[in-house]
Amino acid sequence: MTAPDFSRQMRNPVLIEAALALAENRLHDAEPLLRQHLKADPFDVAAIRMMAELAARIGRLKDAEALLRRALELAPGFVGPRANLATVLYRQNRPADAVAELDALSDTDPDNTANASLKAAALGRIGDYDEAIALYGQVLERMPDHPKVWMSYG
Repeated sequence: MTAPDFSRQMRNPVLIEAALALAENRLHDAEPLLRQHLKADPFDVAAIRMMAELAARIGRLKDAEALLRRALELAPGFVGPRANLATVLYRQNRPADAVAELDALSDTDPDNTANASLKAAALGRIGDYDEAIALYGQVLERMPDHPKVWMSYG
């Protein structure tokens, strides 16, 4: 299954305004817009993902996780929420769970350096240093001028 068709959402002025508010870090503006929209359309995966992003930004990681799992329940092939879920799991100090989600992404998005870097960090946290070092090396081959990756690699 591929990502849902977002053409309808991309024309929705409420979601556009909520996306702008998130981009500008105006979370207090984004939240009521998303709540209003989700009340009217509780199955809108894009809006659910945006609400999860908002929840994660304010530190409500359990809420973000629940929202992302709901988005994946509705659209299992949608790569974005799965990558977000891996990040939320990592931030909750659940690196093994994050690795499992990132493994699920490796088939659909194998060249994603952000996912590879997060997986390397998570592997390091669970003590799989050899695989983490190898992954960091692969990321650095593609992004040699990325100082944070070099720091992690070291």
